[in-house]
Amino acid sequence: MLFSQIDFSNGEKKSKSVGIKRKYQTVEETDFDAERVYPFLKALIETKSTNIVFIGCGVKKNNRKCKAETMYKGYYYLSCLFLARCLADRNHIYILSAKHRMLGLDEEIEPYNMSLRKQKKQKQIEWKKKVLAQMKNLPDGQRIFICAHFYKKFFEGLFVLPQEGILIQVHWINQMLNLLRS
Repeated sequence: MLFSQIDFSNGEKKSKSVGIKRKYQTVEETDFDAERVYPFLKALIETKSTNIVFIGCGVKKNNRKCKAETMYKGYYYLSCLFLARCLADRNHIYILSAKHRMLGLDEEIEPYNMSLRKQKKQKQIEWKKKVLAQMKNLPDGQRIFICAHFYKKFFEGLFVLPQEGILIQVHWINQMLNLLRS
């Protein structure tokens, strides 16, 4: 059984306030059940050499040409990248970019300002087709997505983060990394 098959909620909605306010709303976080998540994380790590991980790019960017890995600077992106490094070899980690589609970590790119979410549906469909064509050239392996669930409508694979918002996803990433350290 993999993450995509886990019911993290145990059939009931459990939440607790973390006291983070954004736009005057308190963010709630789904309880992280380490006993249920750890075996699946461990299984993914055991197949690290064959895993292929995709992470979303970020809004915060460097202002100069650099490798894709260092172009994006936001906390969410960096958290996703850190978890990706635990689950796949460096040459099997890819960044999903609105402008560049699928990037290897070492590809040199210029700064840009483009968002896939802001594109019209037809442009999103074109983007998806181009990325799927790029993915055909990848080796076989478990495809793991550590990114917003916005991408779920485009790809099939293992999405390891809960569907809740970005703050909750960062919380989960931190909890998973803490599990791996222990």
